[in-house]
Amino acid sequence: MVELRKEWKRAQLDLERSLGMRRRSSRWQKMRPLLLVVGVLSAATLVWSWSGRLRSLPPGADPHVVGVRGGSKREAPGPQGTNRPPEVSLRGLRKQGSIKMGHLDFLAEAEGVHDVESALDKLNNRFDDIPVLQQPLAMLKWASNTLPEGKWAQVTSFGLSGLTILDMAAKSGVLEKMPVITIDTLHLFPETYKLIENVKDFYDTQQIKSYRHKHTATLEEFNLKYGEKLFKGDPTLYDFVTKIEPMKRALDELHAVAWITGRRKSQGGERVFLKLFEVDPADGRLKLNPVANWVSSCVCTASLRVCVYVLC
Repeated sequence: MVELRKEWKRAQLDLERSLGMRRRSSRWQKMRPLLLVVGVLSAATLVWSWSGRLRSLPPGADPHVVGVRGGSKREAPGPQGTNRPPEVSLRGLRKQGSIKMGHLDFLAEAEGVHDVESALDKLNNRFDDIPVLQQPLAMLKWASNTLPEGKWAQVTSFGLSGLTILDMAAKSGVLEKMPVITIDTLHLFPETYKLIENVKDFYDTQQIKSYRHKHTATLEEFNLKYGEKLFKGDPTLYDFVTKIEPMKRALDELHAVAWITGRRKSQGGERVFLKLFEVDPADGRLKLNPVANWVSSCVCTASLRVCVYVLC
């Protein structure tokens, strides 16, 4: 048995030599110390480079602002590596012809300032000082008293954030003045259509209106026109014809100057930079984000009443 084991070991070594395995293994063993040294040197170089940058900053400078070639500066990425989106300039939008002069000038008059940008700053500062849980209702009441009647709306897909805002509007009497827009992509689940009907019945309102593709009323008609897999074959076209165009048409029909969203900072991405009041760079409309500062637990707690009576 011992001789057989030795013979097997000899055959194994011969096979490894013939395949070059022993040679590569030996070479790898020799290279390991060298690779370890290279790794340590690379790490030390990186630490030295960044420490040199920090030492070169002037006293009191923000270390999160990184200098780049040419002397210009850019802000370091925000949370989760998200870059801050460029600030929207209302004056720039007017120069580009994106919005008409006077589109939002009523805000300046309402806030007692000279321009709309100053009005937005004043609004954000004032409402940020309100306790977070009270911000949505305060903003809804502000909208009801300040925005032109019939020219603003809530846009929702009936997620928890949207349902929470809708419930607050209904309980405070704001829903009577607030049209509610939802987009029917014709690809929604049956449960979603049932939810929309339940919400209409629960609040006994005709303010909720669905918008869909302009030239098709059913999924079958849509598939005949575009095929059954448009969302896979051309997702950009799919998004435009099922979401973007109906949304634009809905706001245009209302001649809306403002709309309410359910977006929150806690949803991540670029939304971490959300403000309560902002201007949509696409069309210059005012966007209100009443639950921007809420976290998921706030939304779930506030929407409990809706979930019990509407979702069941």
